[in-house]
Amino acid sequence: MQHKFEDLHTEVVKHLCEMFISDPCLLRGKKSFINDPQLDHLIFEIFVHQLWGKPAFVESIAEFLNADKAEQDAFDDRLRNCVYDILHESHHAKRQTV
Repeated sequence: MQHKFEDLHTEVVKHLCEMFISDPCLLRGKKSFINDPQLDHLIFEIFVHQLWGKPAFVESIAEFLNADKAEQDAFDDRLRNCVYDILHESHHAKRQTV
């Protein structure tokens, strides 16, 4: 099933995973990223400093900003769960190889 804002999702997940992998302390002690104010700031930074104004994302960002709250919330939850799952698996795999 194709989700709305798939290009934004992919790009934000990529940036967040790069941040967390380069600084594993950001993940320490977290059981979820839902309602995580630290992640709120990081997502905002990515939207504003990495994606805003880039031609590939202009249309998607405009659609996202004009979407109803339920669609924005679904995107946000899916994004947070995806990043957490990727990082959790990565961390778990690293611990098994040590």
